[in-house]
Amino acid sequence: MSFFRKLAEYADFAEAALSNDTENKLYRAILDEDTNRVIELLSKDIDWSRATLKAGRLILRLTFSKEKMFKALLDKGIPVNAKDNQNYTALFYAIYDNNYYAVDLLLKYGAKVSMRFGENQRNAITEAVILDRDPKIIKRLMESGANPNAADLQNNTAVSVATSQNKKLLPYLI
Repeated sequence: MSFFRKLAEYADFAEAALSNDTENKLYRAILDEDTNRVIELLSKDIDWSRATLKAGRLILRLTFSKEKMFKALLDKGIPVNAKDNQNYTALFYAIYDNNYYAVDLLLKYGAKVSMRFGENQRNAITEAVILDRDPKIIKRLMESGANPNAADLQNNTAVSVATSQNKKLLPYLI
């Protein structure tokens, strides 16, 4: 079973279903890893405002490893800052996956580094330090205006976490 199908198996299909026939076909083409079909469907007008938040996030995450498909979705305006029912955005999942390419593209397409994720309300830079992500990701987040001194609900900041747990990332936060 492919990675994409496994992810889809765990997704809540009722919530992830999109609102019209073109969008349902797009979702299916992504699950089938059919890049040519995705690009063909994206040539039609898609009203992303009617798609569920989880669908937008799921579609982005399913396509992180398919660069051409991922870029085509971003070019068509899929909402990069939509949060799912656990309060996570595509940027969080790109950081979680340690995927520099996805982080970079999401930031270029307007992903907000100041948004808070999850129940602890961490920002992107603190999450990246806690997860010990690639220093290129930390640097890219900082270039995009991430605040390494912004505290989450547990009073953690990227700087405090790096100082106590991950000193190798500290130079990237200054």
